[in-house]
Amino acid sequence: MNRILIGFLLFYGSFYAQSGFDSGYMVSHENYTPVTPNASGFLTYGSTPVNHATGVPQISIPLFTLEEDGVSIPISLSYHAGGVKVDDLSGVVGLKWTLNAGGGIFRQINDKPDESGWLRSARRGFFDDNWIAQHNITDDDTQRLMESLGETHDHHPDDFNYSFAGHSGSFIFHRDGSVGDEQQDQMHIEKVEEVGGNISFLGKDLLGNRFTFKDTKELNSKLIVIGGGANLNFQRETGLTGWMLEKIQTRNNALITFDYVPYSFEYRINNVSYNMSHTEKCKRTSMPQPNGPDIVEVTGPCGCEGTTPYPIDVYETNLTRTSMIHQPTNQLINTIESNNIRVRFHYEEDATLSDWKVKLVSIDILDKIKNKTKQFKFSYGKFSGDPRLRLDSVQEIGFDGEAKPPYRFEYISGALPAKGSLCKDFLGYNNGKENNETLIPFSLEAYRKLNTRERAQLADRKVDISYLKRGTLKKITYPTGGSTIFDYDGNYEMTTRVDYPTFTPDSQTVFPAYDGSVSPFTKEFTIRKNLLGNQGTPVTFTGTSTVCNYSEDNPHIDCSRWNVYPKLSNGNRGASVFGSMRVIGPGPISINLPAGTYIMDLIVERELLSDENDLPIINVRADWTEENDPPTTPEKVYTGGLHVRSITEKDEYNKTTKTTQYTYDAFQHDESGITDYMKNYGVKTVFSSNDIQSDPRDTKSGYYYGKVTIATMGASGPQKTVEYFSPLYRNKAYETVMTRQEQYSGDRLLSASDFEYSNTVEAVTRFYTLPDKDLCIEPQTSALSVLGKYFGYDTPEYHYYNHRKLLLSQRTTVDYLHQEGEPFNASISRYRYEYNNDLQVTKEVLDGRYYATSAAGITTGNLQEHSEGQYSEIRYTYPQDHKSASTTMATLSNKNIIGMPVSKKVLYKGNLIQGQYTDYDGNGNVIAGYRHHKGQASDTSTPSHIPSDYELQATYKTTQGKPIEIHPKDGIPTSVLWDSSYQYVLANLKGVSASDLAGVTAAIDLKTTTDAQLRSLYATLRTTFSEAEITTYIHDPLMGVKEMTDPRGYTAHYDYDGLGRLINVKDQDHFLMTQYKYNYRKQQQ
Repeated sequence: MNRILIGFLLFYGSFYAQSGFDSGYMVSHENYTPVTPNASGFLTYGSTPVNHATGVPQISIPLFTLEEDGVSIPISLSYHAGGVKVDDLSGVVGLKWTLNAGGGIFRQINDKPDESGWLRSARRGFFDDNWIAQHNITDDDTQRLMESLGETHDHHPDDFNYSFAGHSGSFIFHRDGSVGDEQQDQMHIEKVEEVGGNISFLGKDLLGNRFTFKDTKELNSKLIVIGGGANLNFQRETGLTGWMLEKIQTRNNALITFDYVPYSFEYRINNVSYNMSHTEKCKRTSMPQPNGPDIVEVTGPCGCEGTTPYPIDVYETNLTRTSMIHQPTNQLINTIESNNIRVRFHYEEDATLSDWKVKLVSIDILDKIKNKTKQFKFSYGKFSGDPRLRLDSVQEIGFDGEAKPPYRFEYISGALPAKGSLCKDFLGYNNGKENNETLIPFSLEAYRKLNTRERAQLADRKVDISYLKRGTLKKITYPTGGSTIFDYDGNYEMTTRVDYPTFTPDSQTVFPAYDGSVSPFTKEFTIRKNLLGNQGTPVTFTGTSTVCNYSEDNPHIDCSRWNVYPKLSNGNRGASVFGSMRVIGPGPISINLPAGTYIMDLIVERELLSDENDLPIINVRADWTEENDPPTTPEKVYTGGLHVRSITEKDEYNKTTKTTQYTYDAFQHDESGITDYMKNYGVKTVFSSNDIQSDPRDTKSGYYYGKVTIATMGASGPQKTVEYFSPLYRNKAYETVMTRQEQYSGDRLLSASDFEYSNTVEAVTRFYTLPDKDLCIEPQTSALSVLGKYFGYDTPEYHYYNHRKLLLSQRTTVDYLHQEGEPFNASISRYRYEYNNDLQVTKEVLDGRYYATSAAGITTGNLQEHSEGQYSEIRYTYPQDHKSASTTMATLSNKNIIGMPVSKKVLYKGNLIQGQYTDYDGNGNVIAGYRHHKGQASDTSTPSHIPSDYELQATYKTTQGKPIEIHPKDGIPTSVLWDSSYQYVLANLKGVSASDLAGVTAAIDLKTTTDAQLRSLYATLRTTFSEAEITTYIHDPLMGVKEMTDPRGYTAHYDYDGLGRLINVKDQDHFLMTQYKYNYRKQQQ
């Protein structure tokens, strides 16, 4: 059986590690600490929504699910196929793989940790509208105040994300310390104050389950090294970045516990960022004094650095780089344990691996009842190049030691570069450009300002698809022998924008015409664009002559001379470029010429051209480079990262069974142009490897495609689905919802569904942060600056964080019923939804009364109505709707056990046709069910929150959340016998009450009770309750029922293999009734 789940994952998580080149200028680029590498794995799947919009296939291998009192803890592996970044770290199950077990709440520290800043009113940022209105930003005192308080106050709340037990979301803290969800959901997170000002968390779902995050924490310490040469600046920051899930307490007080083992290591990423500053030097003037030392005066505009004695403008260029040394403490899941199951994770350290050296080697699943263990084993290799961990296979070992054939994984070949390498595209993926000297991207602006040496340090950051694909999963082979093959393409947009201009060499040559033409000989050439802006375009002139070459002994030899003249608009020549005539030699001559048309003259002595049989080679050549024109129509431009182009499924004989092709349109992302990688600070221009126009704390990560076409070819023929997506306007990442889906058979449209949403802003958190220091200040006191000018803070920057509620409000489906050639005929179904404040559906409406006889009718809404068309409603209520009428409902509401419906009413065309109420105990367990009694108000014994026209249908008795007796109205009771752990049903006894059963048998502990003892007990039950209908069960825990005896006394036997799969069903005489075979490669069914 193919257990791999292949869906699609919206991801473009960005592990942002930028730091500014100068803390005095780029304040916002340094003051945050990211999550640990372990946490980033959880968040890949926690904060990233899943749909087709990104084209990243979600590949998941479910391993085991632990269940306790209705709470499920799935344990699985997930792979993210968006491409391998140069600085990506491996995790415990290999590069790009995530072990989904446990989980936690993780944060990115944006300025200072909230518990020491944002959550303390005395340390929270002090900017607001009034402060800005009352303070002059250009005043020295204001600048000093911003400088000093900026060091002690926290202006930006931290970003929190959580991922655990199937729940995920994001939040920040409100100023009052409460949690402000980015998007409201049904997991309620509370901050818990700890001793010493520390914080922990408690989670509550709508079913009364509680999730504790307290003592097991992740830390990340980073040392930032900024500078160039011997001029280095060191900054160390350490922060608490994660709280791991430690305990789940269910509504019936069952426990699931999580234990972790810490793993600390150090890794360094060199060359995280580069900055090159191109600056005018300040002017230094010495004024001699007759009776003392000279007075030296230094003047210059804001941004000048260094000094020069020359009155002309002189520039200097400095390069700085940032490296980071991280020392994270990761918490690796060690055990997950319930009353009957313990899951243990075993790790080993491999010193040959790069940086992250720990790997998961096995998972043991222990049945504590029968003390049996099954296992998953993991096999690894290492990627070539930088030796990062590569998951090669996962194999299941059964309870009896039988090994199931493994899942095997293959990856696109190619060596991975070392972390910190400079062969990165703009998003950090490998582009193979190993000759890059920095990460500062090439730009025309940089090319124009910098000299030849610095130009050579500009990097090629363009995407290279062949390198981008390296190390990405390409094939999964299943235990059955079948396989799935993935083919990828790079993400791209269609645009006319040119971030990387292209260039074409151009030239013109003038030479003598040997046909008797007169001297001078001329040629025109045209320079279309100024390659260096107002400095023109560099043009190199090279002369060649086999006679009269330039000679150092005779430098004025002039048998061949040349010059260049601008051609004026009237056709005349302007003043010569070189003044006096030039002679050919001694080498190339370069000069910058502004765009325009030029005339080259070549003068040759006539006697040199007199012998037609021995003509010399004489010419002058002009060479320059032209920037190519941008495209006039949109072209495909790669942006970084991968999406899947096709998925091919093959059977065990390598025969293709299904192929799915994906086509993407309307790419959307945060569009950073090449100009965002440079910034002016007065006369200083900074060229950076990162977007320095934006605050990285507010950068929106990710992308999506607005339209995706999925074409499938399988056994049923060609099928096509077209999906359309729109953004949700998340604060920090792109997330989408599907707004339309079309289904085709071949090219015939079968149906189309449109989805409408309520996406409302429920609250907004607003705050101001310190900006970069890019404002030139004229001080009132010269003590602040030798120059009398300095860079100060600009006006504080305004930020906001939206808290939203997203709900599907309507789905409209059009089914096209006509075949090709038939009259148009389509039915329209509308589904409308209403919700309460806890996002629970309170009303569903199905309106199927309309149809259309033309496509225009659907577009314009000109529809026909069926007089007998369907119109129905379903209405729900919940405990919070009845808390004033019932103390039990009030108790449930107070305990946040509000996820279960209390009533459900079905109406057809306004008439109630079905109604039911449910009553619960104080833990949310069902104790009674009621049904609408045809409108007769006859039952006066119902609980206070249930109308009297509802009659009792059945009552239930429960223990630890499990039913022990079901008693229908006017019927006979059925009791349920459980083992002592309340995990396994041992018997159903129709006609026996729970109290009668309790008088016959005590709790049965399967750890100490043999099968023979159970059979003896069951015989006693049948003797004692001879009139009852009794069905009994014997279990093999973690496998299934191995023996069932029905009320007639007929026994069926079930056999399992070591992997827990049913293989035989036998009758009471052990004769084979049914056999199951699980076919692997080369096995026959």
